[in-house]
Amino acid sequence: MPAILQELVTLLTRPPGNLIYHLVLAFSTAAALPAALNLWRHSGYPQGRRMVIGLAPILLLLLALFFVGGISWQGLLAERSILPPLDRAIALLSLLLIVWLWAFPEPQRLADSACLLLFLLTFTLAILNLAWWASQLNPATYNGSVLDLSAQVYALVIAFAGLLLLLIRRPPGWSFGFAMIFLLALGHLAQLLFPDRQGDFPGLLRIAQLAAFPLLLSLPQRFPLSVAPTSVPAAPGLLATTTPVPTHTDPRLVDALLSLAASASKPDLCQQVTRLTSMIMLSDFTMLAASPDDDWQISILCCYDLIREELRDGANLNGNQAPAIAAALRHAHPLRIPDSNTSPDLLELAHAMHLERAGHLLCAPIASPTGGASMGLILLSPYSNRPWSLDDQTRLLSLSKSLAHVLLRAHEQHAQVTEMETLTQSLQAAHSNLLIVQQENQSLLEQRQNPALAGSGIAPGSTQFAALLSDQEQAQQTISQLTQEIEHLHQQLQALPSIPAARAHQENVQAELRLALEEIASLRSELASPVSQPAPLLADQRLENLNALVQDLRQPMAAITGYTEFLLGESVGILGALQRKFLERIKIASDRMTTLLDDILQQPYHESATLQLSLQLAELNKIIDQAIFNTSEPLQQKNIALRVDMPDELPQLETDPQALEQVITNLLENAGKVTPDQGEISLRLEVKGETGEPGFILIQVADQGGGIGPQDIPRIFSRLYTTPVSGAGDSGAGLSIIKTLVEALHGRIWVDTEPGVGAVFSILMPVSAAANGDEIA
Repeated sequence: MPAILQELVTLLTRPPGNLIYHLVLAFSTAAALPAALNLWRHSGYPQGRRMVIGLAPILLLLLALFFVGGISWQGLLAERSILPPLDRAIALLSLLLIVWLWAFPEPQRLADSACLLLFLLTFTLAILNLAWWASQLNPATYNGSVLDLSAQVYALVIAFAGLLLLLIRRPPGWSFGFAMIFLLALGHLAQLLFPDRQGDFPGLLRIAQLAAFPLLLSLPQRFPLSVAPTSVPAAPGLLATTTPVPTHTDPRLVDALLSLAASASKPDLCQQVTRLTSMIMLSDFTMLAASPDDDWQISILCCYDLIREELRDGANLNGNQAPAIAAALRHAHPLRIPDSNTSPDLLELAHAMHLERAGHLLCAPIASPTGGASMGLILLSPYSNRPWSLDDQTRLLSLSKSLAHVLLRAHEQHAQVTEMETLTQSLQAAHSNLLIVQQENQSLLEQRQNPALAGSGIAPGSTQFAALLSDQEQAQQTISQLTQEIEHLHQQLQALPSIPAARAHQENVQAELRLALEEIASLRSELASPVSQPAPLLADQRLENLNALVQDLRQPMAAITGYTEFLLGESVGILGALQRKFLERIKIASDRMTTLLDDILQQPYHESATLQLSLQLAELNKIIDQAIFNTSEPLQQKNIALRVDMPDELPQLETDPQALEQVITNLLENAGKVTPDQGEISLRLEVKGETGEPGFILIQVADQGGGIGPQDIPRIFSRLYTTPVSGAGDSGAGLSIIKTLVEALHGRIWVDTEPGVGAVFSILMPVSAAANGDEIA
């Protein structure tokens, strides 16, 4: 053994140097324990609680070893009779807990039970070993003894089992755990092969522990502590806000609220609940689950996929394989689980819902007024990988309280309807029985009063006649009983609340809500519109269609902007340079589209109205380059060649760059939509005018879409025309916006078409605008 290593071993195995060793290990564990407590307290993650459960015993064991070493140094305790076996026992127990903490961050019933049994077995053997060693009168050195070698072999078995588990399971942060356990395994192996037979303490193992224990500080860092409140994507034209509750009136959200209020059947109500929750919480995947039954089975009633905007079928979840979710639903408390590839709850959910991964989980119970939890909302982020914060948990709990009343009222209404149907069926059966008995009684009465009875041999006073009278009396009693039963059923039906009345009340409430929303929309439109004369009816219809189209476009744009900003945020993690560049391009393009849609919506224009544009001198080359860049990706996907023919020098235009860029981009996109794969489109620019004084710029976009029918050309730019036609990739509403922007810039647009070949959209723009101001009539 080298001299310097021998000196280090001597320093760590003899007082007071051994106390420094104890303090370093204790401080490393003590520094990791508050971080685990902080994670548990601020996030509520079950992983944080397990870290506290594992780190606290390690710290207590190390402090006990430090205390015993200190009093032994002062001569108050026989050092050689207690410390050597105690040191080995604490090293083994600490190693077992470290393997458990790194390999099983989430609850695992089998692993937890095995670890507990091994801990108790090791503790028992340590007590027996300590008692036997203390009973020796003149013990030899502990290093190299059978007890020491057995302890090192046992420790190596535990360490190699832990390394194998980490390689197989690969939990979050497993590389740090692998490094820590590997260092400890090296220390135990060195002590086994090269024991210092002149001493009682494992110096080489202590060197490895000093290098390994500081890695415990990375244990609580495997899961995010918290995330900042996520901004809710606001509608175009409104400021984004960090307030948890959306501040804009999303038409889909209004429809979901109205559908929730009008849902009568239980399945429809469950579907509307998940859809509404997804839209409010911006949850990728929302499920409504029932509380576990006696067999610990969880029934997922329905779920909604916000990204794909579709309802998904329910499924059954084994509560034994998802213990945290089952316990949260059974005991009515919220639950947050971070994304982890070893969490049994997340793995079981992903398997049940046929997802590649579950992402982060947020669960909130929908408590029953009678106590406990009848259902619960489960939110997942398998696509965006969005972590859930405490603010999200508070919002979901508040939402679940409101939904609890709705679901309770629906359950009561469903029970009333079921009871009414049962009573109605009983009443119908009683009526049928009554009719049968009445017919039998009438038949008996006719036989009794019929004089032909004498001829038939049935004489008054005979046995047959007495039996006939007895049957008639029983029939009368049966009729009386059935009549009383029918009256009782009628009373029960009248005692039930009027279901049609309740439905009529809901319809009235729904109608009032719709009227209120229409009135608000009308007032906002009047406030945003300039004071002018009433427009003709046709212009109002066009404006209404345009507003509806813009509203439909604003919804996906809000989602794109919100998720892009979320991905660019620091809370998501480290993005590659190329990924961040692509996201920034998406953000710029979506902001540009949002601005244009907002301008169109907030500045309604009729044939006689004005459009506010921001005029400035702009380089046409830059506008063309940006428009080509905007459409390059969809063209590449279809392998469409773009041929550009333009002069080397182009004059500056006094125009709105964004508006002109949008016009050219839309025409290129329109050409790309109708041109088949492996086709070709062309963009041609030509300067028109006298030499030295150019007057106009001709911009032409040609496609190979087969041409536009002559019957469709007169209405291709009409706002009322919203159905795509053959040869035109965009609808009339989209092309009408292009036409409006071009004419607002004092330009003209038309289309030439050749049947079977394609269409050419031409734009003639003046080089110098006629009006000198921001407003162009």
